Amino acid sequence: MTSSHRPHLLVLDTEPRPRLGRLTGRATIEYVDASMLAERLPYADVLLVWDFASRAVRDAWPGDGPRPRWVHTASAGVDHLLGPGLAADEDTVVTNARGVFDAPIAEYVAALVLAMAKDLPHSWELQGRREWRHRETLRV
Repeated sequence: MTSSHRPHLLVLDTEPRPRLGRLTGRATIEYVDASMLAERLPYADVLLVWDFASRAVRDAWPGDGPRPRWVHTASAGVDHLLGPGLAADEDTVVTNARGVFDAPIAEYVAALVLAMAKDLPHSWELQGRREWRHRETLRV
């Protein structure tokens, strides 16, 4: 790939992703659904798989013509992608979003532990009825 070549990013999703707009002018972005993937893969330099449950990549790989040199999934796992074709393709790098969700999940778990230990659902119920009751809650 030369510096004057704009990479062709194929996104396996029909909904435009606002943050991909940052690539405007730096890459050609094309959105496809599963039914169009096999037809459009030969034109892509990069494939971004947004739908982590889709089996479309397995079904479209290896297929006719060239394949993207990079496949990235927005999920932490890649098992859903790795059919025999892609797993055996030494010319394509597969990456994932492992680690991206670590902090948000940790924050969610901490919030849920506190909410349950302090019985917030019951507190909200009482608040809705405009009742005040002193209650003991668990310590964290």
